[in-house]
Amino acid sequence: TTRYMRVPPLAVGLGIYLPTASTLMIVVGAIVGWVFERSADRTPKPEATKQLGVLLASGLIVGESIIGVVISAIVVFSGVGAPLALVGPGFETAGRMMGGLAFAVITAVLYRWILQMARRNEVR
Repeated sequence: TTRYMRVPPLAVGLGIYLPTASTLMIVVGAIVGWVFERSADRTPKPEATKQLGVLLASGLIVGESIIGVVISAIVVFSGVGAPLALVGPGFETAGRMMGGLAFAVITAVLYRWILQMARRNEVR
C-alpha cells in the first residue's frame, strides 16, 4: 500500500538542507524542463531540440556558478559582508520578488529563443 508513497531520499535531503529560495528555483526549473521536453517532442527533430535546451540549461548553471565564485571573492577580499549592497536590509522582500520576476521573464525569453532556434533547424 505504501509502494506509491515513496519519496526520493535526495529530494527530501535537499528540501531539508537548502533554504526555500534555492529549492523553489529547483522546482521551477523542473517544471520548465518538463514543459520544454513536451514541446520538444512535438517538433520534427525532438532530440536536436532537447540538446539545445540542455546546452542552455548547462550554460545558465555554469554562469551562475562563476558569478557565485566572483561574488565570494569580492566578499573575502573586501572583508565586508555585503560589499555590493546598494540598499538596506529592508529591501529584501521586494528584492526577492523583483529577482523572481526577472528570473521568470528571462526564462520565458530564453525558452522562446531556444524554440525559435529549433524551428529554424527543422527547415534546414
